[in-house]
Amino acid sequence: MLRELAKDAGIPVVLDGAGNRIKSHRWITDNLKGTTHRDPYDYLASIEITEAQFKLDILIPRWMKISYKLLQSRMKQKEPKSS
Repeated sequence: MLRELAKDAGIPVVLDGAGNRIKSHRWITDNLKGTTHRDPYDYLASIEITEAQFKLDILIPRWMKISYKLLQSRMKQKEPKSS
């Protein structure tokens, strides 16, 4: 959903950093001040999602990841079995 909202608003689908892009509360706390909470990273860590995975999830659409996993699975099934 975050990815789609950014695209609809014409914001690059990149998390944090300088310029016009999606900002986390942590980035705002560290750079603009005015808030003290740093989500979503603590919550994501609690459900075993790394910051790198979160950034990737924003960058790559879910359907593309599912298609890639399906392709990988099919390629493994077609690999010749070694004797």
